[in-house]
Amino acid sequence: MGGDTRRLALFLLSGWVGFSLGHILGVAFEINVFAIGTLRTASATLGAFIALFAAHILTANRKHR
Repeated sequence: MGGDTRRLALFLLSGWVGFSLGHILGVAFEINVFAIGTLRTASATLGAFIALFAAHILTANRKHR
């Protein structure tokens, strides 16, 4: 379940990158759901969740049968 400092840094970076990419895609596709000023909150949050889920899947310990 736990992890080391490198895994924590990976998740932090993944969240930032996903949030940024989600915001950029929200601007590009003009998604204005829950926009706060110029920040596309919904698309940015969705991007962060997707990036964090991908990082979790890629760093999960797989058990062999």
